[in-house]
Amino acid sequence: MTPVRAMRRVGGRGAVAAGLALAVLSAASGGRELQERVSAPAPAASAAPTEGRQAGQYGISAHVFFLGNLGDAGSMTIESALQKKDGRLEKTLRMAGGTNPEQAKKNRDYSGEFKALKAYPLRPDGSVDDQAAAEGRGVESSSSGFLKTNKKSRSERMTFYPDHALVSRNDGPETRVEGSYGSILAPLEYLMEHEIKIGDVIDTPFLLKGIPRIFRMEVEDLETYSPLKARTYQIVLYAIEKTAGPDRAPKDVWRKKGNLRIWFCKEGPYRNQMLRMKIKFRWYLSILFDLKKPATG
Repeated sequence: MTPVRAMRRVGGRGAVAAGLALAVLSAASGGRELQERVSAPAPAASAAPTEGRQAGQYGISAHVFFLGNLGDAGSMTIESALQKKDGRLEKTLRMAGGTNPEQAKKNRDYSGEFKALKAYPLRPDGSVDDQAAAEGRGVESSSSGFLKTNKKSRSERMTFYPDHALVSRNDGPETRVEGSYGSILAPLEYLMEHEIKIGDVIDTPFLLKGIPRIFRMEVEDLETYSPLKARTYQIVLYAIEKTAGPDRAPKDVWRKKGNLRIWFCKEGPYRNQMLRMKIKFRWYLSILFDLKKPATG
């Protein structure tokens, strides 16, 4: 199967495990900010887009082999919005969540947030000016986020350009990373904005800890997600490449194929929504993110 290069956008054991789950798709309050800026690709020409906001709520639970569901561990929200403002179309995607108070009492206080904003110029009739966007006029893309594990917080600031990125970790000096990258939210953005089919392989380049990586998504199956009786694509997601820099996070679960799976719907009332994410941390331990309240405007 030939990998598909995605649009330019796009991140265990106990504490690290839950932290990773939140780093990929979650958040609450606290922690320092991660800031990113990148030149966004031009959207396809279309009629005037419809403004609106949707937000879905997820439950986070732990599952242990033989013991089953151990109960709620936390919650998460995925929110998206389209808004016309100052002659631009602004598209936002936000994921926020964290563990519940009971987990915090057990020294499992994890939270984080990632928010992406893209802005495109509009024509007088309200449609996206695809020609101006293709030329980079009036186009803007940025994201912010943080990850907090117990009392420790992590921060990164990244500025993205067409051929390089400037990265600052924990308010330190900037370093230059050659290449074209995006934010850690790229896989979900891609699924929300593109049609997919079984057999697709999609690569999305991103930076994490200042290290170049590629998230690979493989669309493996189309099945019925029984809790919601919805047809969903089962997708395996993993990191396949590290091209530069030292790496002090060995054996991360998201680098092994099969440890991170998502169930994504592309039709019906749950169109363009993730219905489930499953992260396997040990052969006996998995964390599940299940849609409890569908996205509503």
